[in-house]
This record gives sequence, structure tokens and C-alpha cells, in this order.
Amino acid sequence: MLITFLCPGILMAATPMKLNVARKNHFVQQLKNGSILISGGDDDSSLPDDQGLETEMISVVNGKCVQTEIPARIKTNHPVGALTENGDVIIASNILRNDYRFKVSSSQYELFSHSDRHGSTTNLISYQGILYASNDESPFVWRYVQKHQRWVIQTNAIERKSLGMTVTPLGNGMLLAAGGFPAPGFLSLAFHRSIQANDDFYIYDIAKDAIAFHGRLPDARADHAAVNTSSGKVIIFGGVRTTGPMTVEGPASDPTVLDTMAIYDPANKAFHRSNAHLDTSRARMKWTAYGDDAILFTGGVVANTYEYLDTADVFSAKSDVMRRLSSRMTRPRLDHNALLLRNGNIFISGGSTKEIRDVTHCDEECQANPEMKRKADALNLVSVTTDSIEIFNPKAETFEQLTEENCAALLGDFRTAD
Repeated sequence: MLITFLCPGILMAATPMKLNVARKNHFVQQLKNGSILISGGDDDSSLPDDQGLETEMISVVNGKCVQTEIPARIKTNHPVGALTENGDVIIASNILRNDYRFKVSSSQYELFSHSDRHGSTTNLISYQGILYASNDESPFVWRYVQKHQRWVIQTNAIERKSLGMTVTPLGNGMLLAAGGFPAPGFLSLAFHRSIQANDDFYIYDIAKDAIAFHGRLPDARADHAAVNTSSGKVIIFGGVRTTGPMTVEGPASDPTVLDTMAIYDPANKAFHRSNAHLDTSRARMKWTAYGDDAILFTGGVVANTYEYLDTADVFSAKSDVMRRLSSRMTRPRLDHNALLLRNGNIFISGGSTKEIRDVTHCDEECQANPEMKRKADALNLVSVTTDSIEIFNPKAETFEQLTEENCAALLGDFRTAD
């Protein structure tokens, strides 16, 4: 597909830059040299269990973008990652518990740990040269021992074990653990009665290996999201307050879903309720913290109609205001990735989108009947994994398709991390 720009007397065509492999639920990391590493995820195909998607890299060289395909495959889904001090990248899968090290010098992966940890990995934190993994259940902090190349329990001291809690870096070697459902015994309890989420939060000091209860959330919640901002504040939003009771057919009642937000202020080490609310129909959106305590929410799905969204909202922690942007993404997206680059732009890639496919043929009679055509169009709008890339410019608050012509300007021609 070509994108055309009209200039006085000249018709110019721009060539979109795309991922080498269409993917969703993938991992993206900007390396210390400025290159963008894209790996993992899935493409809705039926790959064998021992395979994964190929890795790719986008670099700015001499004012032009260069895409490199790396044959190495990793099997990850919903991965998280972190840069190490020497510039390598550690990637952990949320589901499969495979841990990989991407060596920048050789552009190769090493599978360096498997099945040592349990629970879903919510963060990888590199602190003073040591790698820590935080899980959403106890023991919720693990330390990687380089000598033995394995994970060991860093602490099991949390007073209230939780499933579906968030663990968020605060800076200075501190972690904030908040909410979640009570565990162990969650599943057995859920089959008999409705389960109330926890409203407590803890601060964990990595250096002291100590955790302490610090207070209560404005609303009890689990399976929520937490975003740390540049000022040290943590924004918690969404999630559920209650769930169950469960039956063999599934939940006997719908969970209590929250659209409220809460803000943790490190100055007074307490949460307060935000006046802003999420759009209650938006689910599975992506969020990216940027600038001066701002958070960008992109895409997602409307719960009732399952319509994929191309809209975006911005929340300001300073003014406590949520607002809808007039600019829209270049396409609807679900399960995409939205990474803040060091030049301040946000790199949005992949995910699922909706495209017209001639699944249901609409003949002349159908074309003449508005209701028949509407139903045929709805059936022909199918979900596909996309390879498209776009950039969000926070200053202009606009979305722009990444092309070969604008790539270097949007990604920035820099070499090293700040």
C-alpha cells in the first residue's frame, strides 16, 4: 500500500514501514544504541510449541531507517523485559515462564531459565546490576543468581498473599504491591461464594529485603493496571472488586468491574481517589506514561459489541483530568504494543485489527437491500493480526503512519541512552 502526499504540481508516494511479521501481544524495547527490538508474541497461526516468531530490529543509520530480520525465535506471549547494564535485554514470558537473554553483540538469544518461578511475571527490574522479577502472587520477588543461572526467592514475607495484584517500581529500589484476590485457597473459595478483592498495599525495599504494610486503596480491586509516571506517582485504574461465585459452567454472576482511578503520591506514601473515570466500555487498551505525568490510552475493545477502537484518551495526573483526543489512530487496534521512545514519541505496533474480507458474498439483491448489505458488511469485517506501525507525537497529539520517508525523523537519529 502506498500513501500519497500532494505537493504543488507533484504527486509523491510514501512507502509504509511494516513489521516483518504481523504479531500481537509482543515485546518491544529500545536498546542503548537507539535501535528498536521487536520480539515474541503470536500471529494467530498454529506454530508448533517449540517455535516462535522471528525477531526484528529497526535502526536509524546515516539518516535512514534500516530493518533487520533476526532468525532467532523465542516462544513468548504477553512478555515483559528489561535492559541490563551491559545493554543486553532480558525477556520473560507471562504465560510460558521462559526467560531469554538477547545478546546485542551477537544478536542471539539464550534461554537461561525455565520454570524456576511461578506466578505471572508483572515486571523485570534491573537494580544496581542485579535482576529482579516481580510476580502477581507470593513469593512476589525473585532474584536472578548469575553464577547458577537460576532464579531464587528474594522474599516471601508478604503478609497477605494475592493473585491479580500489581507490583510497580517506585524508583530508589522500592516496589509498590497493591490489591489482588486473597490466596491461597482462592479457587476453592470462589466455587462457594463471591470473592472480595484486597484493598491493602505494601512497599518492598529491595536493598533491605523488607516489606511493610503501608495502607489502603480507595477501592478494593484485582486484575487492575498500574502505571508509574516520571514524577514517581503511580496511577491505578480498572480491575474488578468482586468475582464469582464460580460454577462448573463458569461465573454465576458478572464481576463488579471498576472504572475508577487512584493515584499514589510518594511524598505522603498514600493513595487518593481520582476524579477521572475510564470509559466503562473500553477494555484491553494499552497505556503509556509520557511527558509530565501524562498517560496515553490507545485502542482496545468495546465490551458489549466487541468493536475494536481507534480512539485515544490522555489522562493528566497533575490536573486529574481525562480527555478524548481529536486525532485517531491509523486503524483500530487490540493487543498491540505502545512503547515510549527516548525522543518522546510513542512507537505503536502490531495487534489485532478489523479488515474487510469477502467472506460473505453480497450479490445484486444484497447490494440493493440496505439491511442485507449491513449484515454482509458486518460478517466481512474480520479480525486479523496486523503488521502496521504508527507513531504518536505527544506535542502535536497526532498519530502518523510510519513510512520509509518519515522514519528517521520520527524515531530520532541518536546512538546512546541518556
